[in-house]
Amino acid sequence: MAANGRRRTKGSGSIIHRRDGSWEFRREIDPDPATGRRRFITAKGKTKADARERFDARIAEMERTGRLPGAKSPLLEDYAERWLEEYRLNVKPTTYRTRAGRIHACMQVIGHVRLDELNPDHIRRCMRVLGKRLAPSTLKDHYVSLKMMLDQAELEELIPVDPCRRVKPPRVEPAETRMLSPDQPKRLIEAVPNRGAKRRGPALTVDVDESWMLLFELARSQPA
Repeated sequence: MAANGRRRTKGSGSIIHRRDGSWEFRREIDPDPATGRRRFITAKGKTKADARERFDARIAEMERTGRLPGAKSPLLEDYAERWLEEYRLNVKPTTYRTRAGRIHACMQVIGHVRLDELNPDHIRRCMRVLGKRLAPSTLKDHYVSLKMMLDQAELEELIPVDPCRRVKPPRVEPAETRMLSPDQPKRLIEAVPNRGAKRRGPALTVDVDESWMLLFELARSQPA
């Protein structure tokens, strides 16, 4: 509890000298957009100078990653760092690793761009560069990952609109379905002689037996 404190205008913060001799800097920021609750940035220190240094460092970090409006819009790679930290809390580790890999690959191409300067041409360039080494389906997943992140930036009002909305997703051609030719089931069974003979390894499961029965029926139904 504070022994004495000096309140300032909203946004400029206040300095509190606590009863234990420590100091605290506190500043109210905009309410949480999701809940409407009041939010504060605080930093404590043994001395007033220590508390102030920690407070300034925290403000700078929040401005760098877009948590707090600053003189400049955050770099896309800095915002991505913060977005991934929050995303990690809500997904499985394997999901996070996959998504982080996609985002990091995109950041290697456009991470140097400031968030408020990002436009559809940047997104297209990113897809072109990555498309030189990625399969179409993998490239599309990179696009989806980038769009997820920028959708959040739009919700936070850091950008007016997600530029991915103005870019066509990478096209993925449907995979060709390959069917067995009429003689292939019979040839498959003939290629495995002495199925009923003594064999090594674990016993065949019901699923395996049913698969063989299906192949047998297919082969038997074909003309000799």
